[in-house]
Amino acid sequence: MNIVYKVSVIIPIYNVEPYLRQCLDSVCNQTFKDIEIICINDCSTDNSLKILEEYQKKDNRIVLVDLTENKGVGIARDIGIKSAKSKYVTFIDPDDWIKTNYVEVLYNTIKRNDTDFVGADFYLYKDGTIVDKATNINLVFDKILTKENIRRKYLQQLNNLSICLVWAKIYKKDFLISNNISFEIRKLEDNFFMWQVLIKAKSFMLIKDKLLYHRFARPGSSEISYTVDNRLYLFKKLYSLSQQDYYRNYLKDFYTYISISISYYIENTNIAEAKYSFYEFKKLFYNENFKLTYKYINIRNKIRLFVFNFCLKHNLNYVNIGKFHHKYNPIRLFTGK
Repeated sequence: MNIVYKVSVIIPIYNVEPYLRQCLDSVCNQTFKDIEIICINDCSTDNSLKILEEYQKKDNRIVLVDLTENKGVGIARDIGIKSAKSKYVTFIDPDDWIKTNYVEVLYNTIKRNDTDFVGADFYLYKDGTIVDKATNINLVFDKILTKENIRRKYLQQLNNLSICLVWAKIYKKDFLISNNISFEIRKLEDNFFMWQVLIKAKSFMLIKDKLLYHRFARPGSSEISYTVDNRLYLFKKLYSLSQQDYYRNYLKDFYTYISISISYYIENTNIAEAKYSFYEFKKLFYNENFKLTYKYINIRNKIRLFVFNFCLKHNLNYVNIGKFHHKYNPIRLFTGK
């Protein structure tokens, strides 16, 4: 019997034995019952597969996909999208957990407003403590968003956790498939995915409800292992996208985003890595097409971006300036923040 559900919950799994039960319990115990739970085991070498098989016996909504080759979280999610038998999909990482009304709130919101995706807020969980993360004041909540200025604003601040991360959101599956939106890369895949989503979405909405608990920077998490080469690879993939007709209109937004992103990284890494990052970035991306826009970013990033661009133009090393800014934060003199 081919059962069709209203929402597919997609969970990519790799070596998360200590956290998996909490995640699965939170999903299986949702107030909204009409869900399928697609678990993609990405060649785990611990007891994750045994736990999945145990839960599958107790809950027939669990669909277990056991990969024979490690694909990475992005490709695992892509497999989940293609396997989904529902109109809507949502992603949950296996070391996170969700409130009992997570699916109900997201489903009702996207159904009622007929947007391409809906995003919610979340809590951070680090070192055994739940942090009631402050809602970002630069975001617009509880309104259907269609305007181009909002789209460009969010593209340029894609480093914002509430924007770049794919979980705590629900998407129309047909929207993803018809626009060929995928994860594709193995590191920083959320940023790559959300860049496509933001550009292609005709309408979307963000809500203030905190519905997910994100286990931040746990030991072994990929969040703490992103290198500059991962970032540069992401930037190259996004540049390739920007050469396509539909994405070409967002070339200035692309250069603005990657400049803000790499400048943050330079300010927060060691001197040798920072120097390599700056000159490698310049070699790869500073060309005749390089143009920035200051229209939709806050005053702190405007100043940061101006200085970074000045250094690129005049072949000055941004590293020392960036490190000074990070340590003493002189921009506060201008912003009062």
